Amino acid sequence: MEFEIGKTYEFKAHSRFKHPLQGIVQKVYDNSILVKITVVHREDKENISDSNNQMIISKKYGLKQIKTKKVEENKRMKFNINTASLLLPGTFGAEGKECITISKSGLALSGPVVRRLNKPEWVQLYLDESRLALFVIPCKATDEGARSCVNPKSKKKAGYRKNWSGSILEKVAKASKMDIENHRYHVEPEEVEGYPKALGFDLTKAVKING
Repeated sequence: MEFEIGKTYEFKAHSRFKHPLQGIVQKVYDNSILVKITVVHREDKENISDSNNQMIISKKYGLKQIKTKKVEENKRMKFNINTASLLLPGTFGAEGKECITISKSGLALSGPVVRRLNKPEWVQLYLDESRLALFVIPCKATDEGARSCVNPKSKKKAGYRKNWSGSILEKVAKASKMDIENHRYHVEPEEVEGYPKALGFDLTKAVKING
């Protein structure tokens, strides 16, 4: 059997280890390989190892290569300006968590999100109702729909936070069918394909927070 670095293989029990196991090949030698153990088979259950446990195993104990699920090449959200509507000029929250908060008090970007956006002075908000996605894109003050975000003259060191309410909140809540009168919702940011300075928020992944 040929072994490739980075591939996962299954190995039968042997004198040094009494249980079959799975591992990722780290190095290949003439008659043996260095393996990082990922799964140990014990009778009717599998124990997952999240440690850096490594061992050298003779090639003769290799049983087969494990076909791992193919990871999607692109996990970034897609922004389509043709289906997203620019939210024209009306609040950002949850200071310690990297997320937006949507509640009856407003649509709030947490301080960590504002910092991840590199503390922009101005931003545009786009809502793609067809995909239930919200996009925050740093922009210039003269761009259409530009909204103030961070005051560059502010010297506060505590943390940044921005909040909108009114028509923006109503439109986002209505499109995503959120019960903002009785619940708060958190949505984590994602990178946006083709817009490296922007952040996207998949509203279908919103987590409901009671209260």
